[in-house]
Amino acid sequence: MVIPVRSFGSGKTRLQTLLADDAREGLARAMVHRTVSLALDSADNVTVVTANREVARMARSLGARIHLDPGGGLSRAVGSAVDSKSGPWAVFHSDLPLLTASEVTTVVGLPPGGVLVPSPDGGTPVMGGVRHGFPFSYGPGSFHRHLRLLPEAHILTSVGLALDIDGPSDLIAALSHPRGAWLEEVVGAISGRSGIA
Repeated sequence: MVIPVRSFGSGKTRLQTLLADDAREGLARAMVHRTVSLALDSADNVTVVTANREVARMARSLGARIHLDPGGGLSRAVGSAVDSKSGPWAVFHSDLPLLTASEVTTVVGLPPGGVLVPSPDGGTPVMGGVRHGFPFSYGPGSFHRHLRLLPEAHILTSVGLALDIDGPSDLIAALSHPRGAWLEEVVGAISGRSGIA
């Protein structure tokens, strides 16, 4: 199982209207910690792919392996980590706040043909397969590109696998879901919090 993480401090810029810089970093840190911990409880051989020392330090402290991000973007990073393994693989993004252990187990079971999960905006927050040298194609509209490459894939649509935090509406949806109760303390610094509850 591969979990790509760039860093805690970069990214999530679309959340600037809701969260100050330190709150965005805290949210990213909490989601990575939770996702990696769930993965380690539910799967063997969990690898975090990153070039960031702080991320690597956290992942190692939790018990995950580290694969050095070679640079060149998410698709290359994930491909490099997957190709360093043998056998079936699964890739989970780190920003899945509603993810459960049973959902991890379902994906890691990897039925024949692989697994694809579409996000609400057409991305691919979770996928799995058996083919190495797979041409990952992340970015806008990646789900349909990946589906063309894995036409026999099982499509899963559970909320814990599909809802990744990219923009304000994603965070609001996660906070509104019963599984998102743990986020309340993490995002307590949201500007006008009462206005988006």
